[in-house]
Amino acid sequence: MIKKHFVGWLKLNRLLFHKDKAHNAIKYGNIDYPFQATIVKYEEESKPVIIKLQYAAINVCLPAITGDLTMLIVKGFGNVPMFLLTNLPLNLNAKNQV
Repeated sequence: MIKKHFVGWLKLNRLLFHKDKAHNAIKYGNIDYPFQATIVKYEEESKPVIIKLQYAAINVCLPAITGDLTMLIVKGFGNVPMFLLTNLPLNLNAKNQV
């Protein structure tokens, strides 16, 4: 059982179970992104850059780990969505939590 809270990046070829079906994490990159947020990126000696993000979360399982896991998929940082795995409870409607 998972006892500590964590957030980690997922490898795109990581096998995950969702609704009793196994797929690589990258397969979930084409799902609908029902949530949106806007962030401002500041770099040295340049103007602030506004980045519009879309994100979604789905409950997943790993073969070797028991417990409630959530995969957070964030689109907008580059060509490939960012995949994060966490056991923290998420409130996707609160933009400052994601």
